[in-house]
Amino acid sequence: MVLSGAGVTLLPELAVPIDARVKELCVRAFADPAPGRTVGLIWRKISPIGAAMRQIAATLRRAYPVRTARKPARSRKRQ
Repeated sequence: MVLSGAGVTLLPELAVPIDARVKELCVRAFADPAPGRTVGLIWRKISPIGAAMRQIAATLRRAYPVRTARKPARSRKRQ
């Protein structure tokens, strides 16, 4: 629908470099304050996956640190 001009969509920032390769798409960032999300991992204390979940949480924290300042909005148009 987006390519046919009949709609818009939201893309995760990680998907933009791939999906923006389509020439007909115009990619724009949100103006400040940009929306965000919080990811949580929850498991029972008695769960055998507790150690694995803590490792996943640590990996996510390293890969996606909390942003204190948002990058400047960017706009890309491919023609």
